[in-house]
Amino acid sequence: MSMKSYSGWSDNTNGTNSAAGSHSYLHNDTYSNKYHGSNAWWSVGEFLKPGLTHQSVGLTLSNSSNDDETWDLSDSLADLYMEVSKREHEATERLRGGKDRREHRKVDIQAWLEKDTSHGCIRVFNSDSEENSRLFPCTVSTTTQKICMQIGIPSNSLHIQQNGDIIRRLEPFDCPLAIQNEYLSSLGLTDIKRVQEEGPDDDLCYLVKFYAGKPISDSTYSRSQLSSYAYLRKGKLLHQWVRRLCVITGTRLLIYRDRSAKPTVVQLAKGSVEEVQVKGQEYCLKLTSTIQGERSIYISFMNAIEYNKWIKKAKKATSKLPTKADLSNCHLEFLPETVFINDDLEILILRHNVLRERPIEEDIYTIGWLDDLPRFTHLRSLNLADNGLVNFPQAVCQMRTLTELNVASNKLEEVPSQISELTNLQALHLHNNRLSSLPEEIAQMKKLVVIVLAFNRFTFIPSVLCQSHHASYKLDSLIMAGNQISRLPTDYLDHMTHIKKIDLRMNKLQLLPTETARFQSLDHVTHLDIRDNEIVDLDIRAIRALEYLNCERNMIRSLQINGSSLKNIFVSHNKIETISINPKPEWLVSMDVSHNLLKEVPSWLGDCFFLVRLDLSHNKITRLPDRMLTDARKLKILRLNHNQLTQLPNDIKHCLIEELHLERNLLTQLPPELFIRANKLRCLNLTGNCLVDLPAPNRNDTYNKLQELYLTSNRLVNKAIFKVCCFPRLRVLHLAKNCITEIKDSEFQKLEQLQELNVSFNSLRFLPECLSRHTKLQVLRANANLLQELPNFRNSSSLKVLEVGTNRLENVSMGNLMTSKVNLLDISGNPNIFVNTDELQGIKNAKRVCMIDMRGQNRSLNNVSSVEAELSWQSGFSQTSGMRNKLSVAMLNKSKFSNAGDALFGIFDGGRNDEVAKLMIELVPTIVAEEKQKMPTQEGFLKYTMLSAHKKIKSVGQRVGAAAALVHIQKHPDHQDQYSLCVANVGDTEVVLCRQNGPISLTRQFTVSHDKEECQRVINSDGIITEDGRISGVTFNTRLIGCSYLFPQVIPSPHITSMTLTSEDQMIIIANQGLWRYMSHEEAVREVIDIPDPVIAAKRLQDLAQGYGSRENIGILVIKLLLSDAERFRMTEILRTQMESQKQLLNKLREQTNVTQLHAIPAVAELGGIVIDKAGRVKKHRGERPSLSVKPTPAPNNRYRKKDANPKWETVLQKRLAEEVKDKEMQEMFKVTEEDDIQEESEEPRSNWSTLTKKRETASESAAMNQKQMAMRNPIPSANTSAVKPMVRTESTDTITSLDEFYRQPIVTANIDRDAILFHQMQMARAQSISSSSLDSTQSDPMYASVREVYRGPRAPSRSIEVLVHTPTSDEQRLQPVRAHRRPERAVAPLQADPKVEKPQADEDDIDAIECEIIESFHASIEDLYARVMKKKQSTMEKDPSKVNLVKFDSSDNTVVGDYEEVYVQQQQQQQQQQQQQPHHPHGPGYQEAVTVIDDLTDLDDTTDTVEDVNGGGRDQGQEERKHSPTPAGVTRFPSQQSVIITYL
Repeated sequence: MSMKSYSGWSDNTNGTNSAAGSHSYLHNDTYSNKYHGSNAWWSVGEFLKPGLTHQSVGLTLSNSSNDDETWDLSDSLADLYMEVSKREHEATERLRGGKDRREHRKVDIQAWLEKDTSHGCIRVFNSDSEENSRLFPCTVSTTTQKICMQIGIPSNSLHIQQNGDIIRRLEPFDCPLAIQNEYLSSLGLTDIKRVQEEGPDDDLCYLVKFYAGKPISDSTYSRSQLSSYAYLRKGKLLHQWVRRLCVITGTRLLIYRDRSAKPTVVQLAKGSVEEVQVKGQEYCLKLTSTIQGERSIYISFMNAIEYNKWIKKAKKATSKLPTKADLSNCHLEFLPETVFINDDLEILILRHNVLRERPIEEDIYTIGWLDDLPRFTHLRSLNLADNGLVNFPQAVCQMRTLTELNVASNKLEEVPSQISELTNLQALHLHNNRLSSLPEEIAQMKKLVVIVLAFNRFTFIPSVLCQSHHASYKLDSLIMAGNQISRLPTDYLDHMTHIKKIDLRMNKLQLLPTETARFQSLDHVTHLDIRDNEIVDLDIRAIRALEYLNCERNMIRSLQINGSSLKNIFVSHNKIETISINPKPEWLVSMDVSHNLLKEVPSWLGDCFFLVRLDLSHNKITRLPDRMLTDARKLKILRLNHNQLTQLPNDIKHCLIEELHLERNLLTQLPPELFIRANKLRCLNLTGNCLVDLPAPNRNDTYNKLQELYLTSNRLVNKAIFKVCCFPRLRVLHLAKNCITEIKDSEFQKLEQLQELNVSFNSLRFLPECLSRHTKLQVLRANANLLQELPNFRNSSSLKVLEVGTNRLENVSMGNLMTSKVNLLDISGNPNIFVNTDELQGIKNAKRVCMIDMRGQNRSLNNVSSVEAELSWQSGFSQTSGMRNKLSVAMLNKSKFSNAGDALFGIFDGGRNDEVAKLMIELVPTIVAEEKQKMPTQEGFLKYTMLSAHKKIKSVGQRVGAAAALVHIQKHPDHQDQYSLCVANVGDTEVVLCRQNGPISLTRQFTVSHDKEECQRVINSDGIITEDGRISGVTFNTRLIGCSYLFPQVIPSPHITSMTLTSEDQMIIIANQGLWRYMSHEEAVREVIDIPDPVIAAKRLQDLAQGYGSRENIGILVIKLLLSDAERFRMTEILRTQMESQKQLLNKLREQTNVTQLHAIPAVAELGGIVIDKAGRVKKHRGERPSLSVKPTPAPNNRYRKKDANPKWETVLQKRLAEEVKDKEMQEMFKVTEEDDIQEESEEPRSNWSTLTKKRETASESAAMNQKQMAMRNPIPSANTSAVKPMVRTESTDTITSLDEFYRQPIVTANIDRDAILFHQMQMARAQSISSSSLDSTQSDPMYASVREVYRGPRAPSRSIEVLVHTPTSDEQRLQPVRAHRRPERAVAPLQADPKVEKPQADEDDIDAIECEIIESFHASIEDLYARVMKKKQSTMEKDPSKVNLVKFDSSDNTVVGDYEEVYVQQQQQQQQQQQQQPHHPHGPGYQEAVTVIDDLTDLDDTTDTVEDVNGGGRDQGQEERKHSPTPAGVTRFPSQQSVIITYL
């Protein structure tokens, strides 16, 4: 913004009051850090340190020493101050004769002011107390002497202090009231009545303050001293030890007989200190003074602690005096006497004081005046800048040892000819004075190298500079910025062949062709700065040695330059259509041609090998040279934003670009290998384009170094998110205003370095849960989405800003949000949020929470017709601190300011300091109410509101300031059916009115780069503008509230605009430079003109500004004007359309979710009317026809349910695939029809697996099953289904041109116990071939398929099979072969190929053939395994019948042992008998009564109890429960295997 940390007491020797940290971020489009410090071209000569500007060259010698070597004179200053105060007090006492002669007359101040406009009053403070003051009525002609007589003090004892700055003495003939009135008029107070009324105001003392004598409460001087009671003795003999109070301060020792007595002063400078042994005194020092003659003093201390302190202090006091002394900003009229004892002083800084020559009435024996400076016989550098000198000190011309003299920022009108006596002078600083000529004698200064004449009153180049070629050391720099030079005389140019550097910025140059034609004489010029002039056509091809050219902010239309030596060129903010540089600039390093009218880029730019920085932004460029990104091998920063580019060159080689700015273009796609070839890219800005997708990233993450990615306002869809997440180093990611509906948690958790995320203005229904676990995420913005719930941010360690306004939040725990570390929480615009106050109890940390309303005193615009008739506007704002921790922008939002139906809005931007902004929010409403009573007009009270605020911020305004804009709307005084608008602003805040969809600026931008009239005012008020475009090196703004120490260059007088609002006015936008620096007025209006909600509109502008790269504080206030029924109807229609669109989008997303869930992992399975969940529990029983179906997983109530802290995606994927395969395989296995039904397409329901016949064992039956499995795994795609695009390998092995390989599910043949299923089918077929009896509790294990165990006890009429679903562990993966088969990869068209182009049918047939071959070979191996198992079983029975699997019945305590064939026969006979006794079931003999699926065999007892008999009866009560051992003995099961028991009747 405007002012940052405005420190008025800087040590800058140029008199510019620069402040550390001031306004460093706002380089005003026009200025950037290329002008700062050592990068400036005007380093001032070989004898000085390179890299110093002419503004700071006064510190050249003084900075050569360390600060520790600077002489500490604080104690001497304190003594001097006390001496001056004592002297004035004694003079006052003599004048009064010991009596108080001050008059105390009671005067009616109001009557005095009304009597005459020349009347007024001043407030005078006592010098010994800030609280005691007195008003003195006077006129503008009343002198200081008369007022002093009334007070009873000497005639020259009245002092004045302006803006809390230097205190200076008023002369007896000065008129205090005239000085005060002139000061107030300079601030902007034009009404004489208001000027008179300011005098009695108590707050005026913070601007103008009078003292009766020099104030003693000033804190400028501080002592650094050490005091102790010690024993002293003068000399070694004939003197006794006496106890005295000893104080060592600076280089002096003060000895007090008692505290009230006058001390004896011993000067220790150039003396010595010794540790001595004295009988009876253990800790003794000997101090010797040489200045006052050989004089020794012995000091004895009582303990070692004090002794050690005094040794250290005394050694410092007696050590060699430093050669540098800095007495700047000390309110000095003369120097302390102590300074003159240092004969070796070489550098003396006396900047920003009020030093004077010795007055006539002063004693000639006193020292310290400017006349005494020649006493320093070794002084090399003298700084007298900013002392208010009117005449050049004659005594300085006698200091022949000087090599550097700085008398800048004074009021000098001429330089004496005696200056030529300074024969050793090398640098002379005369800038910021009132000079219009130089003496001819300067040509005699043989060693003069640098003479700075910037910001004076020269109308021509002094001839003496052109004659300097006679000097032995020639002047090589012509520094005359900020003068009034309009022509370069051709006869002078022939005498400037020695000049190398020319600085003529901020003059009135036109450089006509007749002048530039003679530039061939400037053969040695390497640097040329002609910014801010009036040049139209520039042809400087004659300057062949030119290395640096800066001609910004002229009116140049054509530019012709010689490129032989050119390295840096800056020509922004002109009207250049063509640029010609011949020959080609081989050495070019930096080029800035932004803000021009270029349509084409010079083709030779791609050949500049050394080019590092190129700025072509804000032009009309439609294409780039083909070799732009191939041959510029050192290019690191490329700015092409705000052009008309439709594509970038595809040829990218040797690319080292680190910053690429492409915002606000017409790009629809990027080069396919952009991220592959440009692997040094760290910042990419693509905001405001037409991108749908991004290029494929590098497969090697180590080359994906992108840290900042801005994609706001594009057309990106969900598939782009995966590519974005391939950049693990991303710190800043902006995805606002796109077409994103879902962000997957598994993808986003890769961005572990993310610090800032903006996904506002999308269609997200949920946020990735991993955001709550990001350890570095600080800022999250998700406004204007469709969010219903949030992740739990309670334990987010770094999250500071959370904005989720204007969503559909319902299930939000305010307790979690309030106990989190979020400092700024915005959940406004979520009407369904319920806040339970119990959750907020115990919260200790205060937070800025915006829960309901950011619209002032009005609510949502969901129903525009409900807006009150008398309220014809709606307002909302948005603000952010950007990348800084402090929010220094404050918003004033009062839609109902008073009962009169008016409104007051405002914005205050304090830059890097928030003090003034906070004070203005508190003060302005009250001040406006007061000023409305004083001033009748709207313009009047807004103007004086600003001026009064400048005064009422008191001492804060002396140090810092703020830009401000106020907007007041009220009923028109003459037409009650209309409204009048009044705007007042200072600084760079702006107000824009939208009328008929077009912008109208209502403010004046008070900045150096935008207002030449203000620049001239600053120069005329003895101010300077440094090379980086700052006033006095501090701020870009020429008018501010506060910052009064920069007066008169910076003032608070506002710009006022008033108008009558009409029905065509639609909107008002108030914002600071955080927005306007990155967006034009037209673009801002275009973006939000059709957004009814002002809060959403403000947030939209904020997101765009940040997308364009704004990193500082942003404050935006939007006022929607509803001044006509047509506008209200338009807003209502837009709202209705938006609501309908949202509903349609939600319905579409729900449908997509349902379709997706149908292919997801089934939550429940339905078999034979029994619904079974994954845990194997029966949910409900249905009396339906036997069937097998799968139900989709219902949407969870809470998406952010608790999961594993660190889930592994491999494990999740394995589990998912295993479950899907299990469900599909079981569904296929249990849905087999008879052979006749396979051949015919019958509409009847297929038979259950209980109707299997012996044909199941034949090869044709097996082949039919294989065909079914093939059909299930490889469904034929429909005509409307687009084929999956395989991956394509390009030249770069790291390129991923198709991401389908990440999404494609592999062809999994099984992760299920197929052996168990096949064995079950064999047993069923064999049992049915022998008998129709049922199979009892046959359990199968894949490696022990021949082992059978039947439960002892009563036979249960049920059948079950155990299927092991296997999820391999890491150990098993190493031992077992992989069963998953992928399609073979082959080359197809790239990702960007036309989807309408059909793939060749032959390729699809090849794939199907390969897949069929793989699956058939697998099933052949299964059949072979089955045959070998059966052969082994038969051989086992023949060799040893005892080892045959036995079926044991325990119903009658007798063990029946027999062949399994006999057992099956018996079972079938018993089943036939039971069926004859039972009635015929309507659903047939194969009806399944109950099915139970469990994951743990230990629960079998509980589950089997729930199965009922076919007849509805249970088991006999006398039967004991079945006991079983589901897994046969000796069977080892992997931990990852689970059993599925399917029990059927």
